[in-house]
Amino acid sequence: MEGHIFLSVKDLQKLLGSESYKTAHRLHLSLREALGRKSKYILIKEYCAYEGFEFAYIWEVLRGKSTPKPK
Repeated sequence: MEGHIFLSVKDLQKLLGSESYKTAHRLHLSLREALGRKSKYILIKEYCAYEGFEFAYIWEVLRGKSTPKPK
């Protein structure tokens, strides 16, 4: 696998299927708080564990090989 291992606000936008940067940023902040992160970085694996997603699926979505499934 190549690319970054951190989940950015823009990655969250893509996962949410949202055009709102502000909404994704608020979610990113709440995830950091829930995970107890003092830095501004969240690992993709931490996000997957917290939300209960499979890492391989999220990785494919972020790399454009799949589309997010509606909830």
